[in-house]
Amino acid sequence: MRQDELKKLDNEIGQYAADQTKIIWVDDQTMQIATMMIDSYGDTVYVWVKEDEDHCRVSDGGRILVQVISLTKTTVKFMLMLTARM
Repeated sequence: MRQDELKKLDNEIGQYAADQTKIIWVDDQTMQIATMMIDSYGDTVYVWVKEDEDHCRVSDGGRILVQVISLTKTTVKFMLMLTARM
């Protein structure tokens, strides 16, 4: 691809991501962003951004940790089931 084609593709990808992302102001300092990403449960991935004095705090509301714990429990149950069959 030529440079001009790459630039056009880059702009189109950026516009698509912007079109698929929804932002809701929860209060004066916090916004909820619905991303175009889907998690392992098939749900939209949300990100919360809270403005503080000189920085922003970005959080996923603990969803990653919840999914890791769920995955770990599922893996442990599966391993126990396999062990019981041996």
